[in-house]
Amino acid sequence: SPMLRLYMFLNYESLEKLNPSNKEKVYFEQMDCALKMPIPKAEEDIKNMRAVISDNVLADYFVLKNLDDHLLKNVLEKNEPYLISDLALNGQDLLMLGYKGEKIGEILKILQKFVIKNPESNNKQDLLNQIP
Repeated sequence: SPMLRLYMFLNYESLEKLNPSNKEKVYFEQMDCALKMPIPKAEEDIKNMRAVISDNVLADYFVLKNLDDHLLKNVLEKNEPYLISDLALNGQDLLMLGYKGEKIGEILKILQKFVIKNPESNNKQDLLNQIP
């Protein structure tokens, strides 16, 4: 992609001197984040990466690292839940259960990790059973 070519020739400091668009800044930040993560070896690894990196940056990451994109394509085709916003249980539900503030965020992150490993369990009852 054009963004990947730009990324390969510039570092973030150089990009800042060019007065980049927000889209370019986000791309560089996400690619930097991806490059700091372990190389994905399983679908779960890719789902964890998708939770913080957009799909187009992830696809470029696979090109940049010369990785077989079979796993990535498989994950994208399944379209399983991986974001907190994909959870069957949300912050409002937790508020109604009496949780407050940062505890809600902590629980949602735990539930997100659970659903990434167990996408079939993304229903309110299973998620309620996972709350510590």
